[in-house]
Amino acid sequence: MIEKMHANTTQDSLPISFTPREQQCFYWAAKDKSIKETAEEMFVSASTVRKYREKILQKINCKSMTGAVAYILNLSLIEKV
Repeated sequence: MIEKMHANTTQDSLPISFTPREQQCFYWAAKDKSIKETAEEMFVSASTVRKYREKILQKINCKSMTGAVAYILNLSLIEKV
């Protein structure tokens, strides 16, 4: 996975960036993996995956991972999976 950066629509906003672990979490969400399945793939707890997902949603101001996947792939913030 390659991280890409994209500016928000507001002029004074900073580019959005994701940590490598957030990128991994997003990758598995885009593959329609549950929190439990993602945790198993990443060798972390389900609680940790929830936190990564919350951070992703906060960074892009989305309410769901479905919306986040569509938003991120549409804007090419992360390479398509």
